[in-house]
Amino acid sequence: MKDFDKICNAFFGGTRGILREIDINRISDIIIYRGGVICTVSDGKNTVACKNDKPYICPPEEFDKSLISLCGGSVWRYSDEFINGAFSLFGYRIGIIGRAVFSDGKIKNICDISSLHIRIPRRQKGASNAILPYILKDGILHSAIIFSNPGGGKTTVLRDLCEQLASLKYSKRVVLIDSQNEILPDLKTAPLCSVFSEYPQECALKIAKRTQNPDLIVCDEINFDISKTSFIYSGIPLIFSTHAQSFDMLMRSFFEDKAKISFIDLFIMTKIKDCKNIFTVYNANGDVMN
Repeated sequence: MKDFDKICNAFFGGTRGILREIDINRISDIIIYRGGVICTVSDGKNTVACKNDKPYICPPEEFDKSLISLCGGSVWRYSDEFINGAFSLFGYRIGIIGRAVFSDGKIKNICDISSLHIRIPRRQKGASNAILPYILKDGILHSAIIFSNPGGGKTTVLRDLCEQLASLKYSKRVVLIDSQNEILPDLKTAPLCSVFSEYPQECALKIAKRTQNPDLIVCDEINFDISKTSFIYSGIPLIFSTHAQSFDMLMRSFFEDKAKISFIDLFIMTKIKDCKNIFTVYNANGDVMN
């Protein structure tokens, strides 16, 4: 995670020092509050960063200066991303919260940013080993949804799946739709992986289906109802992730038309325990398979 140094260098003052002292191998998130504390998250536990045995308070001017630095000197270059709640930098997704500016009933800008939420991408070799026999069974790839609460390790699993299946060992042509530019597989170990970077998901899916003829498409945190598209009749295996606390909640919230889930073979719940992914694999009936 050498690029985290670049993130640290964009900050100023005591905040930079705090960030450099954090062991990012053991955390999933860093939240920096303007005029407030710096909090890290590990296995769902929140810890406030301290300096000289006292919670460090990020001064507003230090926060503002750091935000401008993160944006390369101009927050306007990321204005579209701000509206969607996050922007990507060096493979890290940085979420923002502030005051929404509306025009004609739509959010046109976000100002008065009050916090920054840095998600820590985790490259864990072999993170998908436990589910690979279900994804690739008897030489056949199966479609799957990988779901969890936020911070449950979905992106880590998708990254490892891409790297393994697109490696010379498995030799599967994988198309990755990386709209947030944060999966970032190692293409040296995954030479058969092609990446749609920062494309709108639905647009990239149509192009991939029409022009790439892949063995598998992978998409992180899908943001539209794919069951309403013609893709479900394409026959191309698809693995994507979404947020859900349980199988029942996934079925209630994600699929409006239950008859159209037949294109999904596996429903895989993941959670993090002791910095490792723990899986529960379901079939479409909700039966546990592992």
